[in-house]
Amino acid sequence: MIFTMPNQISCRDLAALMASETLYAVFDVRERGEFNLGQISNATSLPRSQIEFRIAELVPDRRIPIVVYDEGEGRAGLAARTLGEFGYENVSILDGGLPEWRKEKLPAVSGVNVPSKAFGERVHHERTIPEISRKNLEACRSEPPT
Repeated sequence: MIFTMPNQISCRDLAALMASETLYAVFDVRERGEFNLGQISNATSLPRSQIEFRIAELVPDRRIPIVVYDEGEGRAGLAARTLGEFGYENVSILDGGLPEWRKEKLPAVSGVNVPSKAFGERVHHERTIPEISRKNLEACRSEPPT
């Protein structure tokens, strides 16, 4: 198999891709602890050490555009090479990695399960999910079922 160098993608071009209707995947290839300290909003953690084991499940279609990034130290290049060896056709490395993304003041978050929390909050506000107070909830528990 002949390996070609992956494309570089600018932060602005990645932000545009993420805002589009195009199907894509963005992977943070740093280790999980590093990811939890800060990541691109809506990126998926896929540590370099787990690519071979998880990529087919995460992106079964090898034609989907994939962008990988790191802290700018070279792991993204190794990840891109591995993805190319696995037959992924459209792999790019984020130019400048997470430091450049932050420098351009693009959306970044930190913590565990941030996308899930953000999604839950969005649904709550957009769908106007009814709320119940603790007092009302306790009252419901103490009433016998009818």
